[in-house]
Amino acid sequence: MKKRKLSTVVLGSLLLIIAVIFYTQAKGTEKEDSYSISQLSEEEQIELEYFIASLQKEGGFFDQVGEELRKAGYSYPTGGMFNSKNDIRLIVMIPDNEVVTEQKKAGVKKIYQDMIIKSKMDLKAFKIQVGHVDDLSW
Repeated sequence: MKKRKLSTVVLGSLLLIIAVIFYTQAKGTEKEDSYSISQLSEEEQIELEYFIASLQKEGGFFDQVGEELRKAGYSYPTGGMFNSKNDIRLIVMIPDNEVVTEQKKAGVKKIYQDMIIKSKMDLKAFKIQVGHVDDLSW
């Protein structure tokens, strides 16, 4: 059981790190002279990195959500894209061999939403999608 929990946490963390890396690389390919409202200052980037680290630390938000999901009988990896502290996109990936029902989607989303509120974070900042990988988009 501990190995499964550890592998889920490691997989989720890796997915989040990969998403952040892809996002920062994509931002780096933009022309320097173009202005984008979504560009973050260096201070905002550092603040965002600390925020992400706090969510991923042992016993942090993602560990707590993972525990609640397991209690409810769910065990799905989560990927994330953090554009800012006010624009966080999470995708919860249900394996292709499982049927995705509206009840299952609602149950997973409710757990995330309850944990966001419990952690005193802004619920409006999170966009949560649940489904098969091929059906999800950033």
